[in-house]
Amino acid sequence: MTGVESADMSAVFSNGKFYQKGESTSFGGFPPGNAIDGNYQHRYGDGEVRDMATSDDKLASLLVKWKGSGLEINTIAVWPRADASTDRYEELSVSLNGQECECEEVCLSEFCIDSLVKQRKPVMFKCHSNSYRQSGTVEVSNGEDSLLQVVEVQLMHC
Repeated sequence: MTGVESADMSAVFSNGKFYQKGESTSFGGFPPGNAIDGNYQHRYGDGEVRDMATSDDKLASLLVKWKGSGLEINTIAVWPRADASTDRYEELSVSLNGQECECEEVCLSEFCIDSLVKQRKPVMFKCHSNSYRQSGTVEVSNGEDSLLQVVEVQLMHC
């Protein structure tokens, strides 16, 4: 399994905004770049959750763009928040260059996400061959019921 390097990616929320309210303003909020920084550990020594990307709107998607990797991306890993709020991923979906990718998990309920978190595994999506690209855009969406919270997104060729 080979992946796209963080330096070859950029990330934005579809509405151009990210969550930076309340106490999160003291450390800059939860910008989309946190989802592509290579850091899968989103808790720091003080116990605060900081290194994840969080939308400021329930309708906003995370858009991850990459270029020049030389890899044909066919697998996407989405690392969910691990300390709380694992009930917010039931409608998680991923598309690659506009083509829906297939979730490889049996379910996305709170129980199933908790199980993945305990195993230290991401939610995996397989993208079909007609959407393989060496550059493009991955869209991570979460339905309309919850803010999207993503610790990390990996773009891979398997």
